Amino acid sequence: TVALLRMVMNILVDTVGGLLPVVGDAFDLVWRSNKRNLEIIEQYREDPKAKPGVADYMLVGLGLIFAILSILVPIAIIYGLGFGVISGIGHLLGA
Repeated sequence: TVALLRMVMNILVDTVGGLLPVVGDAFDLVWRSNKRNLEIIEQYREDPKAKPGVADYMLVGLGLIFAILSILVPIAIIYGLGFGVISGIGHLLGA
């Protein structure tokens, strides 16, 4: 499962990096998620009982943190903007 999560992280990094204007094109030239994923598959095909290392778990943990933040940050922004709008309307009505 760690190998699969690493592969998903490679695709996620490739997707997010490629979204950046201009820099994303250069990033796509350097970051080859499919090649990295093929290397992961080959590594586990050669030794199917191989145990994931600390770096594998750190990468998966980082991916989980980013996934959680991708949910919480927009909620926090919308929540903050909502209070700003309500506060602004209150000031307009009170003036």
